Amino acid sequence: MLGRNPKGIRIDVDAAGAIYPITIDPIVQSAYLKARTPSSGGEFGTSVAIAGDIIAIGVPREPSDAVRINGDDASTGAQFSGGVVVFTRTYGVWRHEAFLKASNTETWEDFGKAVALSPGEVLVGAPAEDSLTGAQDNNDAPFARAAYIFALDSDGNVGSEFCSAHPNSAGCAAELSARGRAPAQANDLTLRFRELSPSSFGIFLTSQEANLLVMTGDARYWQYWYRDVAPSGMPTSNFSNAVRVDFQ
Repeated sequence: MLGRNPKGIRIDVDAAGAIYPITIDPIVQSAYLKARTPSSGGEFGTSVAIAGDIIAIGVPREPSDAVRINGDDASTGAQFSGGVVVFTRTYGVWRHEAFLKASNTETWEDFGKAVALSPGEVLVGAPAEDSLTGAQDNNDAPFARAAYIFALDSDGNVGSEFCSAHPNSAGCAAELSARGRAPAQANDLTLRFRELSPSSFGIFLTSQEANLLVMTGDARYWQYWYRDVAPSGMPTSNFSNAVRVDFQ
């Protein structure tokens, strides 16, 4: 029921018999994404592509002089060179996965002004790139334009999360994820650790089974334990989330 008052509109919802969580509008914001190192005037979000659990976002006026994958995104040595930020979704949470730059980064190239995704690749356009064909390190063809292809890890997230982690000293919840095919098969399972704080040390992978030999039909539960620095400055224990993986 809608009601008016001098300060705006009041919405009253009769929640009798409702199943929680209540969805009032079928279109709701589910995430807020930003570059790991936002740059003033970088134009993050100029281009966006999504494929399943991967999002690529263009930042065509990004200023760093990094090259290729996961370079220094805090540098400012190549104004308006451009970049692309890739996010992946793990158990419903979007996290920073990669920072992409041209292999021949230079100023004013607008790398990232156009992006496209397929299940295994991200394609990035640079409409102001100015090299000749086959010789990307020259500047002999102003505004010739170029496109760059990056291969993505084709394996997806497998397993199921059954407990979450508390924030560590960096304010992040340490994350363990399992990557591979579902159900997991021989030689294609990778466990990935992320969001550790700079002060972390003594990292151990733990399992409910001392013997990691896996048989058909088995399920395994994994979590990692690490030492961190508490607000008091003293070392303390912390854990990641935990993941169950079923094997066929």
